[in-house]
Amino acid sequence: MKKDLFKNKYRIPSSRAPWWDYSKPATYFITICTRNKAQLFGYIENGEMHRNQLGEFAHHCFKDIPDHFPFAEIINFVIMPDHVHGLIRICFRPKAIMPVSDPEPELTNPVEKNEFMASISPKRGSLASIVRSYKSAVTKFANENHLPCGWHERFHDHIVRNSGELQRISDYISNNPGRWGRDKPNRESNELFRG
Repeated sequence: MKKDLFKNKYRIPSSRAPWWDYSKPATYFITICTRNKAQLFGYIENGEMHRNQLGEFAHHCFKDIPDHFPFAEIINFVIMPDHVHGLIRICFRPKAIMPVSDPEPELTNPVEKNEFMASISPKRGSLASIVRSYKSAVTKFANENHLPCGWHERFHDHIVRNSGELQRISDYISNNPGRWGRDKPNRESNELFRG
C-alpha cells in the first residue's frame, strides 16, 4: 500500500474513491472489521449468530444510525463475530457540507495544522462520518463495560449501482451467518458485484 509523506512522516491515504462525494445521496455496502479479525461480537452456531453483550450493543447501535444521522437509512445489516456488513442509503445531502479541497502540503503554525486535520477528517454528512461515529460509540460502550474492543483502521465500501446489485448484496448480508466457516477467511464474495 502506497503511503504519502506529511511533514516527513508517512500517512496512509484514504481508500475512498477520489472521484466520488461520499455525502452524495446513494446506497453504500460497507464492511467494518475488528482489529486482527478478533471475534468480539459473539459466535455462530448452526448458521445462526449468537451475539454477546458487545454484539448486542453493536447491533442496536447500527440499527439506530438514522436516529443520529437523519439523512441515512439502514436497508440491511448483520453483526458477525469479527465484522459488520451493512447497506446504508444516504437519502439527501445534509446542510453545511464543507467542500472537498486539497490540503496544503507544508503547514507552519497550529492554525494551519488544525485546518489541515479538518480537511482530511471525515466530512459532516459523509459515509465516513457515520462509520467513525458508529465505531466510536461501540468502543466507548466496550471501554465503559471493560470489554475487549478494537477496530481495523479502515472500512470497505462499495457504491451500489442498481437494484439487482442491491438485492444480491442484501441477500448476501442476510445469508452471511449461514455461510460462516464455508468462506475462506478475509474473502468477500465476488459474485455480489457481477451482474
